[in-house]
Amino acid sequence: MAASQPAGAISYTVVQNDILTVPTTSNGYSVQNFTVGTTHIDFVSSSLVNEYRSPWEGTLYDTLKYTSVRNGTAGYNLTGTSLSFFWGSPDPYNTLTFWTGVGGTGASVSLSGLIIGAPQAIGHHLVRILTDQAFRSITIGSGQPAFEFANLTATPIPAALPLFATGLGVFGWFARRRKRGQAALIPA
Repeated sequence: MAASQPAGAISYTVVQNDILTVPTTSNGYSVQNFTVGTTHIDFVSSSLVNEYRSPWEGTLYDTLKYTSVRNGTAGYNLTGTSLSFFWGSPDPYNTLTFWTGVGGTGASVSLSGLIIGAPQAIGHHLVRILTDQAFRSITIGSGQPAFEFANLTATPIPAALPLFATGLGVFGWFARRRKRGQAALIPA
């Protein structure tokens, strides 16, 4: 089942328990870029009842490592306009926040585990989130046992975009100079 919903500055797509989307490798974030308050982060490969619900649980890849943020908030300096990851056992007390500044600063928009919809607390979900403006950092928080995730990937702002904007500016500057030069040649 896939769901998609606009939420102000954020739109997202959720694929619930789709065995075809589960990769055979994992990349975890065992070390956070910054923390907010007291944070417990685990880079684990097995589930504890009601605490570490693996994004891979119920698949052939249940032993792959993933990151679990428990009773706290971890931050990652990632820049982009899109984020994708596997979310294990989403719960209403899981919060994902996008920040316009580095280190969890600036304006923010938050989503909770409620975006996944029923059923909560089971399964693995591939979540793809698009933002209408670039984020410079994210925070992942859990007010209770854990927020479990794997394969966190941000899609960066295309490197060619600033270069393209600069090129347009240069062409505009040349056109303006040329227009001024032609105006000076026209007799009054």
